Amino acid sequence: MNGYVLDSGVLIRLAKDSSNAVRDSLEKLQHTGVRLVTIKEVCQECRTVPVKVLSDLHILVEPTQTPAGDLKQIRMLDAFQAGPGLTRADRAVVGHAIAERLDIMTTDWNMKQRSFKEFLKRLDRLPDSRLPLWYIPTIEVLEGGRSH
Repeated sequence: MNGYVLDSGVLIRLAKDSSNAVRDSLEKLQHTGVRLVTIKEVCQECRTVPVKVLSDLHILVEPTQTPAGDLKQIRMLDAFQAGPGLTRADRAVVGHAIAERLDIMTTDWNMKQRSFKEFLKRLDRLPDSRLPLWYIPTIEVLEGGRSH
């Protein structure tokens, strides 16, 4: 594994309590060489998170990347911007994770349960010749500092 793209829920949880289990988990990951990044769309979503939170944990804010593919393939990422509680940043996080071969860390079960299932259904509908050569990220949901 190269690392994780962190979504806004993880950053907000970090900012709320500087001595929390999420911080401890992320620090343990970093000590094992796991890269932690986020993207500008996530930072725009959580404007109340101080930059110090990111810099203290050496979380990089990377330019958002989009996976290679034709328009129909890229539109499969729309599964991550429809529905209650999902935002445009979710789509960008997933696209960046695919493009950069990273996994995703979130606090949002909806992203994993509903959106990821829809994304896989969309992939399944494509003929084999049209399947994108994408890395499919693992989505880990944090609850109280533990990932599931």
